Amino acid sequence: MPTASTSSINLANALCVFRLCMALLLPVLAWQGQQMAFLYCLAAALFSDAIDGFIARKLQQTSQLGTKLDSWADLTLFITTPLGAWLLWPHVIAQERVYVAMILLALIVPIAFGLVKYGRITSYHTYMAKTSGVLMGFSSLLLLFNITPWPFRFAAVFMVAEALEEIAITATLPQWTSNVPTLKHARRLVKKERIERQQ
Repeated sequence: MPTASTSSINLANALCVFRLCMALLLPVLAWQGQQMAFLYCLAAALFSDAIDGFIARKLQQTSQLGTKLDSWADLTLFITTPLGAWLLWPHVIAQERVYVAMILLALIVPIAFGLVKYGRITSYHTYMAKTSGVLMGFSSLLLLFNITPWPFRFAAVFMVAEALEEIAITATLPQWTSNVPTLKHARRLVKKERIERQQ
């Protein structure tokens, strides 16, 4: 029997699959004009994103599969959310088009850079990325509920800073590596590998 840390069937992975399903459901709801259902599903997806990493560590359910599932779920959510928002709230997206463009570039450029260098999507799960996900998620809800746009704008700027760190990590690491929390950690890994080769 596989242990909790190696089994592909566990709570942490189930939350990632749930988030992926919610992300795929969002454009369907948007196409049907279901604004409130869209917002509730988005909120549920964001909540799962906020707790899955904690659960994986607390229950010792971290795994390479979980890392990949988390990355794919996050990527899908970041793609389908603005698409659905554009279908349901085109005036809001038009009003915030500069910040939406910043977000899309901050999402696409680090991924493209990682694909060019490693031939696969990076999966660093940096501290800034985790913070950015929380900021972007809940500020998006504030924006779409027509409460205030300013947290969304701040989150967009923060996401650009996070993207720059991911690009720097990719430029630093010679081979694909998962779960690198900061650029400082990446530099330590490179230094450690250099020392080990010299011994």
